[in-house]
Amino acid sequence: MRINYEPVVSLPSKCFKIERIVKENKEKIVFVAKGKSNVLFTLNITEKDMGFYHANDLIEYKGRLMPLPAPKSLNGFIYADYLCKTGVDSIAYPKSFPRLVYRDSLSIHSYTSRFKKSITSYLLNFSKITDFTKGFMIALLTGDKSFLDKKGYNLFRESGVIHVLAVSGLHVGILYATLYFLFSKILRLHAKMVFHIIAVLLIGYAFISGLSPSVIRAVIMFTLIQFGKSYQKTTNTLNIVFSSAFLMLFYEPSLMFDIGFQLSYSAVIGIVFIMQYSGLKRLVKNKYFSLLWNLVLVNFAAFLFTTPVIAYHFGVINFTSIWASLLVVPIITLVMYLGLLLLVISINYSFAEKVYLILDYIFTGLSSLLNLIIDNLNLTFHFFMGGSGVIIFFSILFSAIIRKLRWMFFIILFNGLIFCFPKAQKLQFLKLTDQVQLKYRGEILEIKKGDSLRLNDVTILCKELRLIEVHKLQTIKTIDFNVNNYKSLILEF
Repeated sequence: MRINYEPVVSLPSKCFKIERIVKENKEKIVFVAKGKSNVLFTLNITEKDMGFYHANDLIEYKGRLMPLPAPKSLNGFIYADYLCKTGVDSIAYPKSFPRLVYRDSLSIHSYTSRFKKSITSYLLNFSKITDFTKGFMIALLTGDKSFLDKKGYNLFRESGVIHVLAVSGLHVGILYATLYFLFSKILRLHAKMVFHIIAVLLIGYAFISGLSPSVIRAVIMFTLIQFGKSYQKTTNTLNIVFSSAFLMLFYEPSLMFDIGFQLSYSAVIGIVFIMQYSGLKRLVKNKYFSLLWNLVLVNFAAFLFTTPVIAYHFGVINFTSIWASLLVVPIITLVMYLGLLLLVISINYSFAEKVYLILDYIFTGLSSLLNLIIDNLNLTFHFFMGGSGVIIFFSILFSAIIRKLRWMFFIILFNGLIFCFPKAQKLQFLKLTDQVQLKYRGEILEIKKGDSLRLNDVTILCKELRLIEVHKLQTIKTIDFNVNNYKSLILEF
């Protein structure tokens, strides 16, 4: 007798599976869970509730799901759009903790979650260390920025170096360079042995960070780079970078629209192009100044290639990050080494506390340095760049760096073809008390009841504040604000 078996892939009604913990500190826990819809849960907690949930836990929630929060203005970053791009379509604010239905305690995610929480508890268990330093060390070692105070977070954000607090390619790159120098240059181990040791240690570091997507991307990339160095006579770093990106996108195609994915690979590709293809690295031949010059080039390349991505998503360009990074990255490198030492010597509380106190002094000095930069050298501009602008910007960069007529011809031809196809444009509407805000190509317009507005071949009519009609040729689309005051519409122009 043959038995047909079909696995159950859908969750029961009112049940949700926790995909990732976004934030967890002494005040609240925020996590994304997937069920009939993808929900962002926010719960107020007490210290005894910390660590109650882990990734992959199955919970039951019978409460109300609410739509994504409407922004107060269309100017600047819109949180609802960010949530939508990450797959979240509802939010929930339970008054009590939803019931835990099932937990796979043997899964990798559960193990890494518990390991990450144990590191957080260890770093918080030092009474002589300021909360300011504790928050930064937790962010640097685990990627969890929820323990940062608002003042400290804004300090790094305004100076344009907030990326150093998120465990990412920068931190994995620092660790990789150190390990490679130690095992290959100092200990002079066999190339294949160097690869296996570095691969194991990088994967171990990924577990410390809780297997965050940005760290996994960087670990794959640097592992492939070391594989090329150990097993091939010649390697092309750019090919390896693109290979790691392909592997990530093959596993999860939605990463193409992830801001972190775009920024990390833009920065890495920019650094490779500037350092290997531009010829700028050879301008300084003095070995004593070449290290400083390389640091300048790396920061400049990362800034130059991430600028269009930031301008596209956030509508801002922060030049402060160029000179702030030159000062902050070397300090963060030292802090990272001391932080890893802090974890290694955890069995000796007295010695660990002394190392922690050194870090406390370093962060105090770093805070003063960033305040000085913001007060005297702050240079930020609001500038929006559309999709076509991003493509043209990168095309010009690549043409200027490669300097080959054949490539320049194809790039010019490609950019010319862009304007031959219809371009998808996003219209965003926000209903306010006495008017409706409209955002189109980075420009904010205002319409009131009875007004009409013409954009190319599209006419927008505001019949009532709660009802907008968008006319294009013979098609009419209605925007109704009965459920949510914020709406967006994609049109082909």
